[in-house]
Amino acid sequence: MNRQNDISEELKAIGSPILAALSSEMPYQVPNNYFQELPIYITDCIKAENESHIQLPASSVTPFSVPEHYFDSLADNILATIKSQKEQTTSKKTVPFTSSVQWNNIRWAAAAILLIMLGITASIRYSLSTSSVDNQLSMISGAALKEYALLHTDELDFSTSDKTAPVNGTTDTHTLQLNEDDVILYLNEYPLSPSETNL
Repeated sequence: MNRQNDISEELKAIGSPILAALSSEMPYQVPNNYFQELPIYITDCIKAENESHIQLPASSVTPFSVPEHYFDSLADNILATIKSQKEQTTSKKTVPFTSSVQWNNIRWAAAAILLIMLGITASIRYSLSTSSVDNQLSMISGAALKEYALLHTDELDFSTSDKTAPVNGTTDTHTLQLNEDDVILYLNEYPLSPSETNL
């Protein structure tokens, strides 16, 4: 195996079949005696370039002219131009609206919207979680309480001899002990409205 075959096999192994198929012959050729004749060719080109330059005759007359008193008023003209440019720039104050300013404003707006949404969500959750049982009971109407009392009078019958009432219909050891003083104290704390006294 020669060197070219080794390289071709290695290129095929690494997954480059196009490079492996290329020929190893040099595609470019140099003309015969190119490097021997190159210095002579360069020297001839330089000589031809120097001979082709047009030599102008030397003259004492300048081809350009300047208006009279031009340099006397030049400084004043420059200062006047600068002042007029400053006045134009101060009268036209423009604020560039670059993309960085735009994205900065968008970021602040997004942050504000996010904070507002979080605040609303937190206040809703807080108001739902802080509603106590007393608040929920205060929203029940007197008519609904009357109806419940009428439907469940058997469970709330206090006329038994030991003054106990079953809780949730059971006669467990968990009974409610009420006496007359407790009932009066309760009614003094939570008086009934005139519509609730007509049971």
